[in-house]
Amino acid sequence: MLSDLSFCTCLLEGLTQEKQLDILEIGSGTGNLAETLLNNSQKNLNYMGMEVDDLLIDLSASIAEVVNSVAVYIQGDAVRPHILKESNVIISDLPIVVTTLMMRLRVVSRLQQLVNTPMPITFSWSNHSST
Repeated sequence: MLSDLSFCTCLLEGLTQEKQLDILEIGSGTGNLAETLLNNSQKNLNYMGMEVDDLLIDLSASIAEVVNSVAVYIQGDAVRPHILKESNVIISDLPIVVTTLMMRLRVVSRLQQLVNTPMPITFSWSNHSST
């Protein structure tokens, strides 16, 4: 059985016959997926990772430097408009629950700023597991 990261590499290899690919990853985190793709792909990859968290950008850039990686990281928020480089492949493995929570908090925070009054913050989580 393939691991998730091996599956991503196999999927990338099968997407196109081109020998060189420009890849943009939104929410690159610590750069784990980047290094897996760069180290295991038969293609020449031009990778750029975009991450909102400045600590993760520093960590992923430091790791890339230590392992002599060609990965490039930029800071950016995926929910805000950006002019991004043209890419053959755009990938993301966003933590959906955390992302949803953060967007809800941003909306509530912005509403509080607009009306200048405190608002209660409530969330409901449902578990849709199958048996």
